[in-house]
Amino acid sequence: MLFRSLGFVISKKHFDRNGKPNDWAQFDTGAAWMSFTLQAFQLGYMLRGMGGIKKEAVYTALNIDPEKYDVLMGFAMGKYQPTSETETLSGRNDLSSLFSYNSL
Repeated sequence: MLFRSLGFVISKKHFDRNGKPNDWAQFDTGAAWMSFTLQAFQLGYMLRGMGGIKKEAVYTALNIDPEKYDVLMGFAMGKYQPTSETETLSGRNDLSSLFSYNSL
């Protein structure tokens, strides 16, 4: 995969209309991230979300007010481009090994 862009997912802590805390900001931002990811994939892009970022460095570098915004995660985005003829995608666990369910 060849990543060309680095971005951050950020939520706004308060509503614009009344300044009250938005207790659902992170949930709404997560839903927006999911939609963004699906649309990017549909357009041929690959995304890699990153939770282990240095949030304080992001606040500083992008001049973000931590009283008004939460930096939730980072992401890299790019087009898939094999780096060699032998490159393969890693195997994934079968979903049945991760989830259990009962048939009704």
